[in-house]
Amino acid sequence: MARPTPHLVKDILVPCQAQVAPRDLATYARSLMRSMGVRVLPVVEGGRVEGLITDREVLRIGSSKSGVLVLGLMLPPRDLLLPYEPVRKAIERMVTTEILELPVIQSWSDRKMLGMASATAFLLSFPIKGKVGDYMQEPEVADPEEELSKVWQRMEERGCSGMPVVRKRGGKTEVVGIITRYDLIRSGRLEGTVAKVKSCMKSPAVSVPPTLEVKEAISLMEKRRISHLPVVEGENLVGMLTKLSILRRWMDENR
Repeated sequence: MARPTPHLVKDILVPCQAQVAPRDLATYARSLMRSMGVRVLPVVEGGRVEGLITDREVLRIGSSKSGVLVLGLMLPPRDLLLPYEPVRKAIERMVTTEILELPVIQSWSDRKMLGMASATAFLLSFPIKGKVGDYMQEPEVADPEEELSKVWQRMEERGCSGMPVVRKRGGKTEVVGIITRYDLIRSGRLEGTVAKVKSCMKSPAVSVPPTLEVKEAISLMEKRRISHLPVVEGENLVGMLTKLSILRRWMDENR
């Protein structure tokens, strides 16, 4: 049975898996992300959404900052959504903030949490047409021998959340794995170590050809619970498909 096309924020609402309080330790937020596989946590106090914290913020916690509270890292509650706002507004916010799940509140007066607006729910429901090649982006790549700390720094500088891990062979760029912010959180080895990408990358990477229908790629992302797909043609890396790259293209086509 086909899913109904979403028109309002409430149509892409999913349950919130976990939340934290402002005075929880930021290391607790990191452990929740690590154990539950989530990238965003609403910050709630007294039943009101006070902000949110993402994987980008928790990766900044060093071993010397283990006493830092969520309050000191969380983002303010400016990107909250209301259930009867147009779904386009949610997608605009996701593209602008590069956060693919945003809290939905009952009203601005009470800021009661209703759930999370989900990019995945939108992508699975909306009739997005075209091939993977239409939606892929130029990839930022990592080397298996590169230090994790340097990869994290490049992710921060260039605003990406995942990189194909590659080796150059015979004039081709061969994908040998993939590394994401979640892998960095899971590894817990950004400080005081020279751990290499190869120690925590996922290998082999799930990849797709540029000729695949983008809806099939979205279904594959959902089935494998991933957000990044290297695009490979003739064993050569030609691009990167992400949920965010699909949303960006959709926004450009629907302005």
